[in-house]
Amino acid sequence: MRGAALLAAALVATGAAAEESPGEPARFTIGAEASAAMGPEDRGFFNYTSYEESAQRLARSMPRLERMPRETALVQSFLLGGEAIRVLATDPLLPDEITQSAPRANLHALMLRYDAVGHRLWRRYAATPELTLVQGGRA
Repeated sequence: MRGAALLAAALVATGAAAEESPGEPARFTIGAEASAAMGPEDRGFFNYTSYEESAQRLARSMPRLERMPRETALVQSFLLGGEAIRVLATDPLLPDEITQSAPRANLHALMLRYDAVGHRLWRRYAATPELTLVQGGRA
């Protein structure tokens, strides 16, 4: 409704400002502009909720890794560890006056403990005799 009123007011003002010469039809000009922006979903790379969410995932996963089937534990440690590393690696390290550093420090400490558990799992897997290296596209 408000947009229609503004358009009507602009038309009246334009028509009133147009100079009319005798014998020529009245002229007026209408102009418009529109813009839009689209982008991917903001995943919150630089806010402390990413720290808290990643820390929560690591804390839930860590005690269960040893009880999971080996392949599941390896995949989960790789994916969740990688996610936590991404959050820490893309951190702009803003000062405490701008952001909270406690969630970052908590995630960093938890990531080091999770990394130790993941390394233990991967070393155990690499030491198994059924592990064969693939070379030249053949096992």
